[in-house]
Amino acid sequence: MKGTATLLRVVVAGLLIAVCGGRGAEAVAVNFVPPVQDVALGDPTTVAIEISGLGDLTAPSLGSFDIDVNFNSGILAFASVTFGDPILGDQLDLGVSGSIIAATAGTGVVNISQLSLEATQDLEDFQASAFTLVTLTFATIGIGTSPLTLSVNSLRDAVGFPLEASIGSGSVTVNAAVPAPHGAVLLISGLAALAAASRRRGTVGGAAADRAKVDYEHRRHCHPLAAVAPSVDPSP
Repeated sequence: MKGTATLLRVVVAGLLIAVCGGRGAEAVAVNFVPPVQDVALGDPTTVAIEISGLGDLTAPSLGSFDIDVNFNSGILAFASVTFGDPILGDQLDLGVSGSIIAATAGTGVVNISQLSLEATQDLEDFQASAFTLVTLTFATIGIGTSPLTLSVNSLRDAVGFPLEASIGSGSVTVNAAVPAPHGAVLLISGLAALAAASRRRGTVGGAAADRAKVDYEHRRHCHPLAAVAPSVDPSP
């Protein structure tokens, strides 16, 4: 009896090691896309967080995640987050049972999490091997380079087992806005001056024509023999 119980424990332990080891052995990775960006001060910037290395329409699939995104709050300010892949759709929400999503921003950090309520078999049958988890948008508020780092609090498969994954990092460099070239400013100013001068000439010429017409009509009625059609020079 003791021998049988010992054998059973060994078998169960072996199965757990095989299952957990198999889940962790997958080449799962979580990365920023794009990892490096350069933007001008005042322009918004977006970065996606993608997962890869899952089973392709098979186990392991992703059932939940809880991740902190860290950044320099003197250079970037969190603006918004969109869950799901822009092309494949939300791979944790297949449209049957849905999912629970949350995003909480702090100083220099935003926490994002999602828990799928879909059936395990549906996730393993229909979930892609690589997809976008979320897309983050930041406002640029300072000049410099802000590192982007990920702290994975939880990453679990559809069954609930932890997934081991390599974690990437990124950065956003914010540069000073480039002013218009000096030559372009001079050209624009010159064109504006020419347009203003043209408008002034048109106004003076039109006024002279109006005065000549009134004078002609007056002489035609008062002195018919002396009335001659005016010739007006519109130049000032």
